[in-house]
Amino acid sequence: MIWLFMACVAPQGDAAQDDSADSITQDRGQGSAGPMGAQQSGPVTMPHTDGVLSLCVNELMADNAAALWTAEGATPDWIELHNPTAEAVSLAGWRLGDDPADAQPLPELTVEAGGFLLLYADGEPDLGPEHLDFRLASDGDQVALYDPEGDGELIRFGHIEPDFSLARTQDCCSAADCWTHRFRGTPGAPNRSDGLWERALLAEGATWSYWAQAASPGLDWAQPGHDDASWPRGAAPLGYGDAHIATVIDGGPAEARHRTAWFRVAFDAAAADALWASVLMDDGAAVYLNGEEVLRANLPEGPLLPRTLANAEVTGALETAWRRVDLDPDLLVEGRNVVAVEVHQATDSSDDLGFGLALSSGVWVGDGR
Repeated sequence: MIWLFMACVAPQGDAAQDDSADSITQDRGQGSAGPMGAQQSGPVTMPHTDGVLSLCVNELMADNAAALWTAEGATPDWIELHNPTAEAVSLAGWRLGDDPADAQPLPELTVEAGGFLLLYADGEPDLGPEHLDFRLASDGDQVALYDPEGDGELIRFGHIEPDFSLARTQDCCSAADCWTHRFRGTPGAPNRSDGLWERALLAEGATWSYWAQAASPGLDWAQPGHDDASWPRGAAPLGYGDAHIATVIDGGPAEARHRTAWFRVAFDAAAADALWASVLMDDGAAVYLNGEEVLRANLPEGPLLPRTLANAEVTGALETAWRRVDLDPDLLVEGRNVVAVEVHQATDSSDDLGFGLALSSGVWVGDGR
């Protein structure tokens, strides 16, 4: 059973008024069907106040298994803040937390007018200002947001399935039927997904050119102008050693594997407002779009050489997991584009390698933007 409770909360230090006279309560009875048959039920209490916060918790994901991957290859839970106003809002003086009595100051970032800020609930604040000092519990938790004056909102939720977000149906809406569940969510983007038209640029089974030799294919191998006409070609997933591989490539002797394999593909694209990649990799990978590195996962920092090893072996279910990552759509060019990928092994005696990549773009149309 999935349930949600939202209330206007008093400033920190006072008791949260979950059942105050200034609230509107609606009983959902047996609940309504959510995504994939999930049930949302129980009491829903919405705020009814004279003022409106200039920011809201617009969406959150409490069990991010593979819906969103950071450039470092992590899958943190996340909370999205939205600014629905016409002016930028500084986070100075704002507080956020999973304990209303101990909400922590937010970093002094700015949410632009009409903008979104994605915060990672990974309990690792040392990683950067977007990383929070708490995590979310998928079996039920709460999130409290306070403005500098101490006014705020408290969102309580029950069990949420992996890779489903809890999202407002319209950005910062407050009606009784305001909340829904979205598979993979729309982190850092509007919740009005009906206005974002998605176009597939590369399918999971796309045909790639590949270089599976001990020596590098050349210093310019990731550049759009590199001549890969002599490279072998095959459908993804490419690699060796696993049943899901569609095109088997040469990995070298079993006791001395090639540490790196290189892949390229060209595709046509137009201007877009959003860009997503879904990547299958075993073990580490670096992805380049039109010659610019856009993703590095499970690989060390610094220059990547043919002898560079991945940070760790990928095993079990992760060997067949497609990991979704948001990319910068401004890197696309009108017409021909090239994606180039280098996949690195973690050991010289690895018994498998796997790679695949799907790419899609999104364009806002009509009034949904």
